Amino acid sequence: MFFGVLARDYPYHHARGWLLHFDGTLTQTKIPGSFGWDITPSIVAAAMVPSYRGKSTYLLMTKYNNYAGVGITLGDGHNKIAVLDPAAAQIDEYSSTNTAVMKEVLTMEGPTQFPGGTPGQTYEWCISSAVVDPTTSSVFVNSEDGHLYRWNLKTNTMSESIQLNTPLPQAYTATIVGQDGTVYTTNNSMFYAVRK
Repeated sequence: MFFGVLARDYPYHHARGWLLHFDGTLTQTKIPGSFGWDITPSIVAAAMVPSYRGKSTYLLMTKYNNYAGVGITLGDGHNKIAVLDPAAAQIDEYSSTNTAVMKEVLTMEGPTQFPGGTPGQTYEWCISSAVVDPTTSSVFVNSEDGHLYRWNLKTNTMSESIQLNTPLPQAYTATIVGQDGTVYTTNNSMFYAVRK
């Protein structure tokens, strides 16, 4: 089980929290993810990411925000989403303690500058879940910039987007998919159904 926490080090680590893994005996068995406190990670089959050369059969998609002005070294506001390898490690760039965390396989920074923010600050990916579509090797994810995006994992690009509403800071929007392929999401307290 993967479980996100906001640890005792708050607001250090830029208030990113940690994504922890526990086995059936509730023993922590894997290295932590570098973000986790308010996200339900999505499982991504490793085969969906052609550039991946590791040994894991599955990867994890999660938001990967770097909150502007938070923490000892202060986050820069370059808010991202990420695909992580739960079985490989790298040194966490957001921690001052050389902590080993899950290795980044792909990252994607938010595409829209946050008005009046720090240089390079983007709108957050303030999501509670995303949709993984194995048929197109894509992830559908909602952004506070008012758009629903298709993140193509083959090309590591935002291959499509649809504007749902005007930008609005909001918390924990969910994105799910129905049996017929309709993507359901929320934005600015509105419920949307998106089909091609």
